[in-house]
Amino acid sequence: EAYATRTPVIATDLGGMKEMVAHESTGLLFGRGDAAGLAAQMSRLARDRALLERLRANAPAVKTSSQEAGEVESIYRALGAGRRTSPVQQCCV
Repeated sequence: EAYATRTPVIATDLGGMKEMVAHESTGLLFGRGDAAGLAAQMSRLARDRALLERLRANAPAVKTSSQEAGEVESIYRALGAGRRTSPVQQCCV
């Protein structure tokens, strides 16, 4: 949701969030439970207009709901047709 509005993400450097946010490119990361680290990243973003603009510019493209629905429909059609390879496998190899 943040990327859809070109809003930089500040997230913990754990799990799924770490995989979604490229530190210093699409957002900023801080350590789990590190309130001072979160405050430091927020402060950096508030003070550094160039950083804010760079993170906004690097936000990855977000699929529209129509695109997402089309992909899901393709997957179901492929499964219904008994294909061995689904579109998901084709796109992610």
